[in-house]
Amino acid sequence: MCLYCMLLLMRVLLELFSCAFLGLCLFSFLSEQVPFALKSQKVLQLKVERERKKKKKHVKNFLLHG
Repeated sequence: MCLYCMLLLMRVLLELFSCAFLGLCLFSFLSEQVPFALKSQKVLQLKVERERKKKKKHVKNFLLHG
């Protein structure tokens, strides 16, 4: 194999490994962020539900007591 072909092959392999490493880093970062996002979404959903119950209770009291 000529020297140029070997250098080209090494460069391609280096590019592949660097892309794989960056992908792995990105995947690990995102896998840490997903539980946090799901938890914050659940908290937001509970807040919305709580507000909805408050409004419903307020309307019910208003209709009962004028």
